[in-house]
Amino acid sequence: MKKETSSEQNITFLLKVFATFMSIASAILCFMIFIYWKGYADNLGINTNSMDISYKENIYIILLASPNLIVLFATSLFISKLFSHKQRNKEIIKKIFLAVSITFVLNIYILYCYKSFLFNIKFIYSLLKVHIVLLIIGVLIILSMPSSKNQKYSVVISLILLIVLGMPSVYSVGYESIKSQITFQVTKNNEYVVVYTNNDKYILNSVLIKNNKLIFTNKTQKIVDFNNVELIKRKFHNVEVRNP
Repeated sequence: MKKETSSEQNITFLLKVFATFMSIASAILCFMIFIYWKGYADNLGINTNSMDISYKENIYIILLASPNLIVLFATSLFISKLFSHKQRNKEIIKKIFLAVSITFVLNIYILYCYKSFLFNIKFIYSLLKVHIVLLIIGVLIILSMPSSKNQKYSVVISLILLIVLGMPSVYSVGYESIKSQITFQVTKNNEYVVVYTNNDKYILNSVLIKNNKLIFTNKTQKIVDFNNVELIKRKFHNVEVRNP
């Protein structure tokens, strides 16, 4: 029986590492997707048991944001190189601040190009929190690369930051996301709006419409079949959520 060469063994090892990494990354990503929708559901009073979350579809949506991720990675790489300098001075701090600011503006521009978000102060603030957390995690991971010992500590620190800072940030973005939408499907009587699509059913929440402002009253919630409701697509200038 033919023995594997060292190069073949290396390839096999790399494939195993890659498969393990993808499994862990997929699990973390699915968990973050659930946290996002948990925040969304809590704001609108939706029972998460009635939501059939499509993790595959959500991952595809995240992939659409790959330009944002590339910009974040490049900035993390730049900042990590600045941190590698032994001397810390005001010039380096200014460069780091400038890099973070430029990256944030670029990410906002990319999201704006999708034309699916209503940009307001709360949305930008939530986005900024997630932006900074991802940059910190990226810098820690990149700085850990030269040393295997440091890599273990940095990965642990990154996971802690992901849990302590990342989860609340993702939850906050999910909680506020309904206010960032501009287009909704409204019933013909203008009393209900589709807040979630679940296989062949709609989850509807009661609303008020005043001067092109959409107000979620959250007084009534319905789950109806696709065929039992007629909807109209409308755009709104402002969205408000009122808790009953």
